[in-house]
Amino acid sequence: MEVFKDGAPEFFNLNINISRPAETEIKNIDIKTNAMDYLFYTESGDYLHFEFQTSKKNEDISRFLYYNSSLYYKSKRNIRTLVVYSSDIKEAPTYLDCGSIKYNVEAFYMKNLDGDSKLNNINRVLSFFEAY
Repeated sequence: MEVFKDGAPEFFNLNINISRPAETEIKNIDIKTNAMDYLFYTESGDYLHFEFQTSKKNEDISRFLYYNSSLYYKSKRNIRTLVVYSSDIKEAPTYLDCGSIKYNVEAFYMKNLDGDSKLNNINRVLSFFEAY
């Protein structure tokens, strides 16, 4: 491994310095169930994944990446992820750069819905029917 470490950056023209070898084995023994909020098949055979968030934590997007990468590894289907944020959240991370892995989700912010306008429309319709 030492010979490869010393020669790989130059051979592959990587313009990077390697400091030391890293562990190559990924040991997993954890047995747990990870549940996505909603997952659907689309007509094209892909997945549509919904997550509903009332908070924005830095680790959320990493968790969504874990869900999606595990699902992709198992199914080999494309996955589109939409994260629906509650009305008190104005913005949240939608992109995670892990080097070779570039992961992004779509964000839908409930704060962008005009709830007052919708309520006024409902009240107008109800008033109309009450008049008859």
